[in-house]
Amino acid sequence: MIVVRLSLINILLVLIFVVIIIFSFIKIKRKDLKIIRIFLFFLVILMTLNFGYKLPKRIDNLRLFLMVDTSGSMQVNNRIQRVKNFLEKNYTKIKKYNTKIYGFNEGKYEIKKIDEIVSTNKMTKINSSIDELVYQLEYPSIVFLFSDGINFTEELPFIKKDKVKVIPVYVYDKEFRDKSIFEVRYSKIGFKSIDHEVKAYVYNYGYNDITKIKLIDIETSKVIYQNNFNLNEGINEITLKFALNKVGANKLKLIIEPSKNEVSYENNFVNLDIEVKKNKIRVLYLCGQPSAEYFNLRSLLKNDPYIDLVSFVILRNPESIAIVPDTESALIPFPVYDIFIKELFNFDLLIFENFTYRRFGIPLEYLENIRKFVLSGGGFIMIGGENSFFLGGYKFTPIEDILPVYLTEKEKFLYEEIKPDNINFNDKLTMIMDDKTENELYWKNLPYLSNYQLLYNKEDAIVLLSYKNNPIMCYAKRNKGRVFVSATNSTWRWRLGNVFSEKYDFKSFYDKFWKKVIYYCAGVEDIKNINIICDENYKISEEVNISILLSNIDNIVSFESYLTLPDFSKKPLKLRKIQKDRYYTSFLPTLPGRYAIGAILKTEKYIFKEEKFINVTEANYKEMAYLKPNAEYMKKLADFYSTQVISLDNLDISEVIENFKKEFSQNYTETFWIYRNPFLGLIFILVFLLEIYIARFK
Repeated sequence: MIVVRLSLINILLVLIFVVIIIFSFIKIKRKDLKIIRIFLFFLVILMTLNFGYKLPKRIDNLRLFLMVDTSGSMQVNNRIQRVKNFLEKNYTKIKKYNTKIYGFNEGKYEIKKIDEIVSTNKMTKINSSIDELVYQLEYPSIVFLFSDGINFTEELPFIKKDKVKVIPVYVYDKEFRDKSIFEVRYSKIGFKSIDHEVKAYVYNYGYNDITKIKLIDIETSKVIYQNNFNLNEGINEITLKFALNKVGANKLKLIIEPSKNEVSYENNFVNLDIEVKKNKIRVLYLCGQPSAEYFNLRSLLKNDPYIDLVSFVILRNPESIAIVPDTESALIPFPVYDIFIKELFNFDLLIFENFTYRRFGIPLEYLENIRKFVLSGGGFIMIGGENSFFLGGYKFTPIEDILPVYLTEKEKFLYEEIKPDNINFNDKLTMIMDDKTENELYWKNLPYLSNYQLLYNKEDAIVLLSYKNNPIMCYAKRNKGRVFVSATNSTWRWRLGNVFSEKYDFKSFYDKFWKKVIYYCAGVEDIKNINIICDENYKISEEVNISILLSNIDNIVSFESYLTLPDFSKKPLKLRKIQKDRYYTSFLPTLPGRYAIGAILKTEKYIFKEEKFINVTEANYKEMAYLKPNAEYMKKLADFYSTQVISLDNLDISEVIENFKKEFSQNYTETFWIYRNPFLGLIFILVFLLEIYIARFK
């Protein structure tokens, strides 16, 4: 095909040459010179008008790319094996081209041999993988994309080029039957004994039957919820309502009852993590005799909307002389059995103030119940008095085992004004004010106490206040429970401190302190010395990034982190300090299951420990939840590249390549410009010299 580049200058030059030719013919009489002159002017006009011609370019350098989906869904129904069988069968037909094979899931990677094509547990990113390849291609190329069309998004690629053809090859199943949990929506925070709602979105293909769905506690295997549902074809929304009574972390598993001939059972369950908190703190307060401490502390508890208080104050002991018969007394008998046997485990916290069990004939079996209550997660506070600790007869009882102080014959209850001479300012229970300096000023200026119990703390006790090396307040953990000791019942003086000093709001300080203690012992405080921050669900080969925050910890001697794998083996994690109280670490999980991330911190006086659990699954949750081949996405992909979807079973790869070679040949041409041809100039010079020779010498 002839092409011409025209411009105004070109046209003017041609007109000038035409005029010159006309005048040349008038003057020249020799016929041979006229022919030569016409030929010369023809060459000049040919070069002046920029004549050229287009010729189809031979497609000798056609490049062929085979992209094979290796994501988790390609494991189903031998999809990836069918692709491998096809490529092995047709490899002799395609190896003559400049052929490369790529696998792709979350990104593309080159494969040297067909045998190296294996499925992975990763998710599919068709669009970004194609963009990654097409962006690099410049020559005439054909890309065959072998996939089931299951993609992590409905988005299509962004990049397409005229010289690159992408042909989606659809790997489908002739028969597909499956049930799967595609998505679960729920709050990770719940409240004890309050209905919790979980919405599960279930895909159903090929079944029309009643399916049992149940929720079980992973640790105890107890069934929390179960019901039968009639699942329709397609997406089903199912709502589960249930109440959880175990405070703390609840590891649950939502299960769809498997049906016969499902393509996969891996998507029939999903793990849920729900942190259950107490919506109310139930406190049982037993006071041996009326006191100002009881009056003020009871008032504080009664006015807290998050606390349900049941309190008993002993106004008349059994040995007290009654003026009237018991039947005519307004005082109710002390309900020993109901408190220590029937109702104890319905409470979160038990408080003894100046209370002795001996006067009421309480057997040691009842005290053993208190010990079990604490070890199973309950809180216990013992406040000093003449009927507390050793003086209350608790030596050689189950109560002695859980207390953070020793019970000895040296114990005394002393009535004298004291002010603690040693205060642990760095503990979470003594950090009342946000500002450290202000907090220390409050503690140092508190009013004097009027009494204290002469006690000796155990080695594992965390002492908050002490006087002459004797603990005034201390606490300790006992298995799942917490025990707090106050050697004085005169902290009510702190609350009245604002009467004598306008500088400090001691009433507010008193309230905040005791609330911290009560919330802590009841197990509902949200204050931790070590906080491990990361997500709770990962998949194999997905990096787990972990931040560890420290709170109110000084004088660190050592700090280390470790990882417990699902096979219970342990390995250390390397910590990197980011800021003063912030550390970072990470790891790459290689096994499915439950991992524990732990941290151990030692100070000059104390040891702090914390653990966080995460779940690692073999395949991406969304990848394995929706296993039905997505023909619609493959069709959209073909439309985007102006090609057609071809099923794997109907693909004649040689025919498709030849058809696209013809299309490339028609549309892909080269232009040759005559004026750029050096031989044309050489011919012009030779003919011009010939004309001169004839004109002068002949």
